[in-house]
Formats: sequence, structure tokens, C-alpha cells
Amino acid sequence: SLKPSNARALENADVVFWVGPGLEAFLEKPVDALAGKAKVVELEDAPGLVRLPFREGGAFEAHDHEGE
Repeated sequence: SLKPSNARALENADVVFWVGPGLEAFLEKPVDALAGKAKVVELEDAPGLVRLPFREGGAFEAHDHEGE
């Protein structure tokens, strides 16, 4: 849920840039509902964008720092 100030910002925006529902699913409904007059630009479909493959292992795995 958005803070009221963020909802007002969407309502008053002329342009809204966001990654898109693939990464920011929590923003999909607020953008649709509140940014009615704004031009909405989804960056995940931007020309020239190269998506990297999903990676696992290494720095991407969960870990803890217990004992440090």
C-alpha cells in the first residue's frame, strides 16, 4: 500500500516511469488507478534493454553473518 503522499504524487504526475509489473507488481494497481492522466512508461520493455538470465548461487543465495 502506498503512503498518501505517494498516491497524491501519482495522481498529480504528468509522466510516471516504472520498471513494470515483472519487478514491481505491487505498483501495478496503484499506477492503473491513480495515474490516469499521466503518460506511463514501463522500462522493462524499453528498446535496447538486455535482460540478464536468472542466477542462483554465490552472492545471490541467502546467507547470514552470525559469528562475525
